[in-house]
Amino acid sequence: MSQALKSLVEKIKTDESLEKQFKACQSKEEQVALAKTMGFEISVSELEEAEKVSDDQLDQVAGGGCTVYVGTIF
Repeated sequence: MSQALKSLVEKIKTDESLEKQFKACQSKEEQVALAKTMGFEISVSELEEAEKVSDDQLDQVAGGGCTVYVGTIF
């Protein structure tokens, strides 16, 4: 992940309004365009790679890479 994307993610985490703007985007291309208006030079492929890493990490937590014991809900 580039420094620009890391900085953008940190900024989004601390600004709820900005987070809503990014979530409202209909595509990664729109997110890249929004980031550019804020002075962050990122690419669609960078967003896709960051998303893939996040999905891989979620898969591990969900049972792919580690075991998590939880109580029965019923």
